[in-house]
Amino acid sequence: MTGVKTCALPISGQTPGTTTVTAGGGAEPATFSSLINTQPAAVLNFDFSVNDDGGTPGTDAVATQISQIVINQGTGNDISDWTQAILGAEINDGSNTQSGTVNATNITFSGIPYAAGQLGDVADNGNKTYALKIWLKTALGGALPTTIDGLNFVFRVTNGSFTLNQCGSQFATGQDQNSGSTNNAVDVTATELAFVQQPTNTGVDNIITPNVTVQGQDANGNRDLGFTGTVTLTGSGCGTVNGNSEAAVLGLATFAALEIDVEQSAITLTANAIGLTSAVSNAFNIVAGAAVSLVKWNFPNNPDNATADDGIGPNISKTISSVGTSAIAYNISGVSTQSARATNWDVGSGTKYWEISMEATTYDALKISSKQRSSNTGSRDFKLHYKVGVG
Repeated sequence: MTGVKTCALPISGQTPGTTTVTAGGGAEPATFSSLINTQPAAVLNFDFSVNDDGGTPGTDAVATQISQIVINQGTGNDISDWTQAILGAEINDGSNTQSGTVNATNITFSGIPYAAGQLGDVADNGNKTYALKIWLKTALGGALPTTIDGLNFVFRVTNGSFTLNQCGSQFATGQDQNSGSTNNAVDVTATELAFVQQPTNTGVDNIITPNVTVQGQDANGNRDLGFTGTVTLTGSGCGTVNGNSEAAVLGLATFAALEIDVEQSAITLTANAIGLTSAVSNAFNIVAGAAVSLVKWNFPNNPDNATADDGIGPNISKTISSVGTSAIAYNISGVSTQSARATNWDVGSGTKYWEISMEATTYDALKISSKQRSSNTGSRDFKLHYKVGVG
């Protein structure tokens, strides 16, 4: 049929018109809580006004009729994948409300009705303010539980954000509004502590590794990067918990010198900080520490000499010596004696002894062992004397 115009098809990319998009009258929040997790708790995050025919009312005598709005990420947005953070979203005009679909880089409101008085209808020569509200997931995705504090959402609409009815008013070119790069920062406020790295079974007086860590977090387990309080650990068992107090850095307290001095089983640690709910760790054991060779001389070895053959770093250059005896020999006529050998134990007067020195800081329950043999004129019995410190 000729002379009939069909206006039921919504399309985007229309020939430019005069409808404009301007900033709404609401105030986008500088911050909003990480605990806004339901639609009733949601607050204004972004608003914008659609002005039919803009500054030239009466241009076309028809309304602006919107069937879809896509709110995209604006410049300064810090959260690249919105599906990891946003649970839901709504848009409203004060009378009508519609839920949207959260995608990685946008929120889409499709199938918007635009009959008179409905959400998508902006009356001829009128204007309508649209308000966006979002609410967050209780369990955030990716690394966000430890990084979201202080990150900004930025919401943006442009000409391309709108799908319009072809028979209604169209947008003027160059329309662009956003919520601002310094607004809508997620605020995480710690109310409780939680163990991040749990304690593991460890030897007596050994530093617990991996290092135990405790964070300040909100009720959803999000880390408060502004928490710098001191966290103190106490044990459920006996003995002393050393290295048990650390200040949090960016919300995380790391215990790099944590050790317990008594063997025990199924103990727990309790983390405490002023103003926060305490946390209790998983159970773990403190076991008898494995013996560590602090310094050792082996005979025969190559070469046989006074320098230690094994031990911890500070002791590897230690030497064995004797006082009041002959010089120490390690071979006779090129043949190994399989020992450090000294004579003249029965010659002259004065105290005669073997002497070694070693570093033993942080170690206890020291044991010294040696194998000795003697001729019928040599020493048979030895007494062990020791001193602590230098000199």
